[in-house]
Amino acid sequence: MARHIPKDSVGSGESSEASPGPEVIVRAWNDEPVRLYVESVGGSHVVVGNALTGATVGFPRERVYLFDAAVFESLKGAFERGLKDELSAIWLTASGV
Repeated sequence: MARHIPKDSVGSGESSEASPGPEVIVRAWNDEPVRLYVESVGGSHVVVGNALTGATVGFPRERVYLFDAAVFESLKGAFERGLKDELSAIWLTASGV
């Protein structure tokens, strides 16, 4: 069951000096797991940001997952080793936003 990030727990999408929103794992190109933060939440999308570069991009909600360190490390390891079947199975254990 997916858990949700309330819209009022993140920024408005406007630039500010406030700390970034909740951390998430994004299922990026080729199923690569990427650790980012929530900038804003829309009905069908989530705008995520990179804390180092300040860059933001929107992803469909179904490609954004609540951050879990153990799941992220498992995803990262499977991705780096090129284990596509294992990677797909681990993505199924991640909790969507």
